[in-house]
Amino acid sequence: MSKYDVVTIGSVTQDTYIASPTFRVTASAVSLTGKSQCFPFGTKIILDDFHLEVGGGATNAAATFRRFGFRTAVISRCGDDPSGKFVLDALQQEKIDTSHIQVVSNQKTEYSVIFLNKNGERSIFVYLGVSKDFGPLHIAAKEVNTKWFYVTSLGGNASAISGVVKNKKRGVNIAWNPGKGDLQLPRNTFNRLVRSVDILLVNREEAGLLFGTKNWTAIRRAYQKRQYPVCIVTDGENGSWLFNGSAAMRTTIRKVRAKDTTGAGDAFGSGFVSGLIRKPGDFAHALFVGSANAMSVVQKVGAKHGLVTPSQLGKLKTRIHIT
Repeated sequence: MSKYDVVTIGSVTQDTYIASPTFRVTASAVSLTGKSQCFPFGTKIILDDFHLEVGGGATNAAATFRRFGFRTAVISRCGDDPSGKFVLDALQQEKIDTSHIQVVSNQKTEYSVIFLNKNGERSIFVYLGVSKDFGPLHIAAKEVNTKWFYVTSLGGNASAISGVVKNKKRGVNIAWNPGKGDLQLPRNTFNRLVRSVDILLVNREEAGLLFGTKNWTAIRRAYQKRQYPVCIVTDGENGSWLFNGSAAMRTTIRKVRAKDTTGAGDAFGSGFVSGLIRKPGDFAHALFVGSANAMSVVQKVGAKHGLVTPSQLGKLKTRIHIT
């Protein structure tokens, strides 16, 4: 019998959320996104509120799996600083096993400051700390007895990712939600790694990096040529697509008022895998659970406060449509 149902792998962070009416989003020709979040320079800015939270893809996903009653652990790294203690204490309160989180002496935990605006969008300032090096994680992964690995961004560390996906040979199911650094690996390297994965989860922006296009028809064609595993592409409030061989499924959702979009992708991916664990092979159910989880989490500040439990799913069925 496996010790865990799911083990998540990736970063753990302490997040500070701040909001102020002085924050403004403006069009900007020099910004990478075409927009800049601005505030007055050279003055004291009064905040509406602030929140201290535990973040990082590994912890956000782990929280969903615990909501669904799965035995869950996290493989990650943190420093021996106050932020690291904050992270470990919060995970232990959630009954998430932290024994596989490496505490690095005299180092700092990843830390983020998140600037929120009124429509739920945000800018994030990140100090990577010990998350700059994910090298040791694959060693812990080799020693863990689990049914599933849920892998989040590993910063393009090909050796760490390779060490994790090798566990496929011992019968572990693997879902991977790669970050930008992972997607920028040499294409041959990425393709070799992803073929040992059961579920690939990306957003539409990331799909553009992966497939060279954001057009849905072109994405589907490119996916079929690559011989990738089951691939889910999320598109925020526009829903998501699932590609599986020659088949495709689309999810649309009823719009909600978003307070914070941080962690929406983590909520969708971990919700999708939770649905698949409960009903193996039922991709429509998995898409529903992922969509419900993401829809709920964006209505709260923080990546965990809005996560759903199985008992709450019935109330959301009329808000999600799958074809």
